[in-house]
Amino acid sequence: GEMERGVDELARALADARVLADDALLAEAYMGVGYGHMSLGNMEESGAALDEAIAFGERAQHDFLRSFSMSMKGLQLFVCDALDAGFDLLTQARRIQTRIGDDEGGGLALSFLAQMTAARGEVGRALELYGQALSSFKRVGDRPELARVHSEIGWTALGASRFAVAREAFRRSLRVYNDVGSTRGVGLALAGLAVAHAADGRAARAVTIAAAADAIAERTGVVVAHPMGPEMAGHVDTARATISAEFLAALVLAGRGMSPGDVLTMIAG
Repeated sequence: GEMERGVDELARALADARVLADDALLAEAYMGVGYGHMSLGNMEESGAALDEAIAFGERAQHDFLRSFSMSMKGLQLFVCDALDAGFDLLTQARRIQTRIGDDEGGGLALSFLAQMTAARGEVGRALELYGQALSSFKRVGDRPELARVHSEIGWTALGASRFAVAREAFRRSLRVYNDVGSTRGVGLALAGLAVAHAADGRAARAVTIAAAADAIAERTGVVVAHPMGPEMAGHVDTARATISAEFLAALVLAGRGMSPGDVLTMIAG
């Protein structure tokens, strides 16, 4: 419901920008509407709005808005299975961002390029691009984006069976998400940590962390989902099956009482 309301507010901002006939405001408003529709899965509406954002950004000669909109459009194309077209557009956006010294938009574009590179099966190169994205976000102090990129590194490493890399990435993501107070981010990082431990044969910790994630989701009502989650969830189920019923119950009870900080302390030991 929150995202739907957000799109409605963005649509009103777009109407105001049309009245003012300000190209830069129109670019920003269309970009927001495009992102909102993409978050809701309305890909056709998202693509159309982002095309307008790019066009108005160019008319306004506003390189930041234009390249940021190009980055969002690149992601939208990727989600719509047009990986090569999305990659090309993001590469163009990066040229602009490099020229104007835009680390915020540059970090975003680099993280999207990393996702696409991983989808091509080039995991090593994808992790390099994620590292560059982290450097960009560190320069501007964007901690929520740092947490997101650490989480994406974790899922990418998991898919490549690089379990130690995945565990460390999810640990860093959990720490930052907890610091900035993102309940959904905390849940996502905990879910990733549970899978990473389970896939690496650390059954007891995996079950404990999964219980902590479940309890936080229940208390807050926040739905935690990642595209790779369903595919990876079987690792935790397999871990549960290796533990006796009595020990399993004790682990779940302990996990459900844990805070994110408690989990960070446990996995540090």
